[in-house]
Amino acid sequence: MSLTECLEERRELLHCDDEWSSRNLIANQGYIYLCPLTCPPMRRGLCFGLLLSVVAGGVPKERGVAVVTQANQGEFAVAHTAYVMMVYAPWCGHSRDLLPKYEAAAKQLGGKVTFAKLDGTEGEDIATALDVKGYPTILFVRRGGQPVEYDGDRSLQSLVAWAKQKADPQLTVLETPSALDLFRRKHALTFVLFPGADTAVEEMMAGTAASTPLPCAISRIEPEEAGAAGVKAPALVAFKSEGPPETILSGAEGESLSLQRMEKFAAVESLPLVVTYSEKTEDTLFGSNVPLHVLLFHDQPSVDTTGMEAAARQLRGEAVFATVDISSNSDAAQYFDVDPTGSLSPPIVLGYSLANGTKFVSRDLEAGSLVAFVRSIQSGTQPVHLRSQPEPSAASPGTAVELVGSSFSRIVMDPDKDILVQFYNPTCGHCRKLAPVYASVAAHFVEDTDLVVAQIDGSANDIPGMVPEGFPTMIFFPKANKRGVEYDGSRDLHDIVQFIADVRLGREHIGGLPELQSDEAAEWGAKVEL
Repeated sequence: MSLTECLEERRELLHCDDEWSSRNLIANQGYIYLCPLTCPPMRRGLCFGLLLSVVAGGVPKERGVAVVTQANQGEFAVAHTAYVMMVYAPWCGHSRDLLPKYEAAAKQLGGKVTFAKLDGTEGEDIATALDVKGYPTILFVRRGGQPVEYDGDRSLQSLVAWAKQKADPQLTVLETPSALDLFRRKHALTFVLFPGADTAVEEMMAGTAASTPLPCAISRIEPEEAGAAGVKAPALVAFKSEGPPETILSGAEGESLSLQRMEKFAAVESLPLVVTYSEKTEDTLFGSNVPLHVLLFHDQPSVDTTGMEAAARQLRGEAVFATVDISSNSDAAQYFDVDPTGSLSPPIVLGYSLANGTKFVSRDLEAGSLVAFVRSIQSGTQPVHLRSQPEPSAASPGTAVELVGSSFSRIVMDPDKDILVQFYNPTCGHCRKLAPVYASVAAHFVEDTDLVVAQIDGSANDIPGMVPEGFPTMIFFPKANKRGVEYDGSRDLHDIVQFIADVRLGREHIGGLPELQSDEAAEWGAKVEL
């Protein structure tokens, strides 16, 4: 029996049902998990002696789950090439509900898959690097690849199945030409790796197989024997059921193969040249890791995509092309400022940057024009389209200035002013609760001529270069830092005023969400409880 299993058994024997707290962790030569205060005093000393543990790699474990922190993340990443990570918040009710199932999954898999957890409120830099937008978030992380987020139901069975598939994906080994031919004919599209002498890419192929639902294989025969003349190993090839290779990602010349390149190749090639946008295809479309989307909004039963297909073929991997029927996708039409509620009438082409939510407009559907449109976006010469409400009249003294898409940059980026901005949504209940407090903030600073208290309806206006991740969100843009400092404290006048003072004085503001009820916390701040 391992030391961890022994400690777990002793803990159950002593009926210490409280969570071991990472805040009670003492780091010296080992890690000591202190007995909870609720444990009977007569048992507390015994627990103290039993719960002494030194974990390999310097990373402690709780119930079989590695406790990753800002301090030990480097050690952990070096020691593990692939692992499941849960990012949570102690104040989040959903995190607390999910954690026991997560620990049970780690126990059920018995060390075959490494499970880790991170308090996102303490390890914000790590959470940001993992692109965590809400709590709790479960990710599968493989060294060199893109983190893959778990989007299944929160049952133990589903979580275990997902973790096993990601850690040990199905990967067929093809030993003969006939085996490869049979493998191809069984599926409409497959990915086959020809590793050549490069054995390192075989491990990368496991990561690629974990990232795509399509069949993947490693070929032990040479490309020429597989009907892939001209392919130089190492190479990843997309095969249709019949015919020559559809597309090839080669590492023989120029840029070498990497897991990130291979994952992106598989994601892109899994898509048709032109995707028909719907709720079912949305995740696949936006999960392709291609930075630019070109969307044709229309209101007809059918649409000619000849030009889009030709442009998509030429720009494969640089841009994803899709059609959007506004009659069945009104929310998407509204977000992109298209009729019936927007200012743009169909048919209309919009370019959309996933990096910062920037939009661009074109009406030409010819292939050459679409390629030129994408190139102008990439070069930064294409004008940006901003969804914007009409600019309102000037605000009265002591009230918040109402910003819109067209005025945001002009006011917020003023180098002579400190600007506090609240991003809100009129339908958001928490925004309505915050409204009187925010009005008090504006009134408090009525005599401060260097500070502007402003707000913007993020549901009706585009903010250049920004996509709010939740409502309400408050960001302070002082004169010296127009990148902005996000507020993540309580909804209290005093705390907001103190936050502004701290940032102005150059003090690093360490915010912290209050202990809210789960329904209250759901929309507060950029990282919200899911």
